[in-house]
Amino acid sequence: MNKTWIVSVKTGDRDDAGTDASVYIRLHGEIGHTPATELDTSADDFLRNKVDTFTITLPDVGTLTSLDVWHDNSGSGPGWYLDEITLNEKYSTVSYLFPCHNWLSTSDGDHQISRTLYPV
Repeated sequence: MNKTWIVSVKTGDRDDAGTDASVYIRLHGEIGHTPATELDTSADDFLRNKVDTFTITLPDVGTLTSLDVWHDNSGSGPGWYLDEITLNEKYSTVSYLFPCHNWLSTSDGDHQISRTLYPV
């Protein structure tokens, strides 16, 4: 069985916060995890102080326990400051907030381009 999620990704309001890199997520739940899924639209995604919204359908993994987010460090400005990711199940009231408030960058913060986030 699959679930459809509305994924809202908020890029921070900092100098050079946006990214040109390809961004991916993987959901972890009480009964497994989803495949890696690229978040991409035809628009210029992940700009400074912007919320990008994606609709994705993934296998049901039960109640979510964590989310992996990363990028491939490609493009002319790959560093990214991620504020938070919100997931809303499309056909229910189920919602998760995954705060990050950190850089995914080889040159800023702790130089990591991958994070595991936990819902609050």
